[in-house]
Amino acid sequence: MGDHGLPGGVRGARGVRCLRSVLLGVFGLLLLLSGGGTPAHAAEPPPVAAPSPVTESSPVTESDVCRSAALAKARVSTWVRLEHGGSTYSRIRSGVSVEVPEAWPLAKDLLLSEDSRRYAVAMSCLTRTEPGQYRRWSEWRSGRPTAVSTKSGGVKVVDRTHSWVNVYRSFIDVGLWRVRAGAERWTLRLVPPAALQKARWTEIEVDPGTPGAQSAKPRPDEGDGATALVWRPGAPAEGKKAKASTAPRDLTVSLEPPWQRS
Repeated sequence: MGDHGLPGGVRGARGVRCLRSVLLGVFGLLLLLSGGGTPAHAAEPPPVAAPSPVTESSPVTESDVCRSAALAKARVSTWVRLEHGGSTYSRIRSGVSVEVPEAWPLAKDLLLSEDSRRYAVAMSCLTRTEPGQYRRWSEWRSGRPTAVSTKSGGVKVVDRTHSWVNVYRSFIDVGLWRVRAGAERWTLRLVPPAALQKARWTEIEVDPGTPGAQSAKPRPDEGDGATALVWRPGAPAEGKKAKASTAPRDLTVSLEPPWQRS
């Protein structure tokens, strides 16, 4: 029986369905020929490149901004002195000298303007006992640190600072030193910057002023004058081999001040 006896609407609907079937069949055939109809494996993602090594121009993390490994051949000396002005005041004077090698990536930044951020970063690596750049409001300088080129191609920095003992039972940071003034005993402790821990420390001098130190550790190598104590970490003791010249641990001097605050 043909479609002639069916209403026109039914015949039209069947025609649409037939056309749809034909189109779906053609689409399926094309998909099969293109390979899309088979269970193909997903394309592998491109391999991830290995991280490139840090170079001089590469950004560095906060932990290695000072490139401490390159400072192992730096030469460091430092001193601190207490000047007691009778029963009126005590002044703290401190100095540090650091000769950095040419191989240190930040060496030439020390020759820039003190307003340069690169200068501030390089200088803080050598003169700050804690990470980062910050201002000590109780620390004073009569002039900016000096930085000059050396014959070997490196840079020598000399920084002198001073402060006053104006707080008690609290810490006063001056240069590479931390001073604590107690009611009966004062202490001076060396706090080397982390970047200079493995450097070559040539000489360390502490002058606690009159009447002198009550105790000192480690034992000083010699005295200088009536009260000053001197350490030479790399100098060999008599009849012994040379010692390690890295920063000494917990170098501390205790003293009884010549005057007491009521």
